[in-house]
Amino acid sequence: MLAQLKKLTEKICLERPGTDLSFWRSAYLELKEGETDHLTACYARLIEVLLGLDTKPLVPCATLSGYPLLSDKAGPMCTTSQAEEIAHLWQWIGYLKSDQKLQVAGAKAAKLLEGLSKFPGLWQRESEPELALFAKKFPAFELELDQIPTLQDPELGLSVFEDHGLKIGLTAVGHESGFGSLIRDDVGILSFGPTLWPKTNYGLNLAPTDLNSLHEHRALPGYHAKLHGQITHYAAWSRMQYEGKHIWCELSVQANRDVHLALRFLDLKSQPISVLYAVKAEALKIGNQLELASGSLKQYKGEAKTVALEGKSSQMVIIPEKQGKMEVIPLAGDSRYWGANFLIIYPVEPHGSLLSWDIY
Repeated sequence: MLAQLKKLTEKICLERPGTDLSFWRSAYLELKEGETDHLTACYARLIEVLLGLDTKPLVPCATLSGYPLLSDKAGPMCTTSQAEEIAHLWQWIGYLKSDQKLQVAGAKAAKLLEGLSKFPGLWQRESEPELALFAKKFPAFELELDQIPTLQDPELGLSVFEDHGLKIGLTAVGHESGFGSLIRDDVGILSFGPTLWPKTNYGLNLAPTDLNSLHEHRALPGYHAKLHGQITHYAAWSRMQYEGKHIWCELSVQANRDVHLALRFLDLKSQPISVLYAVKAEALKIGNQLELASGSLKQYKGEAKTVALEGKSSQMVIIPEKQGKMEVIPLAGDSRYWGANFLIIYPVEPHGSLLSWDIY
């Protein structure tokens, strides 16, 4: 239904002013069914406004920070592309209806998404379709200073901070997306999270409304993000899905010049879980010897070793804290895997449930 509503919206907008829209009214009324999520509801409300039909008020479905959600009930989590679309529709409908609350919600969500755009690991799936918004222009709504959102949200387990030039964005919710990104200029970890490698299953499977009522605006369980002196502490629980079952995982991060990152899994029962890092770099050094270039056919599979990400202007070093295995696969840096140049895969040992790294 969503695809049909999008096409109908475009056709209505392409009509010349003064055109009889009765044909499109009939087409919409024949199409109208139960609205499956908030994005679909937004398109339905927009069409009703454009066609001059009676429409019920549209109440934004969002966290306190302003991030749009697909439902006030259980998941899936809204991707950034879907959130951008919803923010655009809120502003458009708000403008047409002179609804300042909708305009504020749309502008607030757009501002939040702008601040998160440098972190592809936040709510972006491995191969996200390119967003194609119908280019309808309307005056930009200017937010007051106290309406500008911060890049922190306990409902999403969201925390964004910078530590000595390293930009870090973390979350504990997602739908086939990771825990976040760690970026330093032209190198970094674009996305990291649990995977069933070499199968395609990747990422988290948790929305804030899976655990709490949206109206209560509660923090995720175990969420903790605080600055103690010069040290930033972050912790949160999330989960992935495997054969219809949920596997819980705790992310903990401590940042003070270098970053200590740990993932602890609960009740694995020898299931083949790995942690995947999709990284950006021109070249990658493994230990003191092997060097791999982006796009190379050469791969590495063996003992987990120190990995150095080399860029034109920056470097990042990833040091596994415990002995284990590691696989490194060069990529072409195209649209797959968030534009990464390499994948680093760390299998979780059957007898262990904790993987940790030092990153600087």
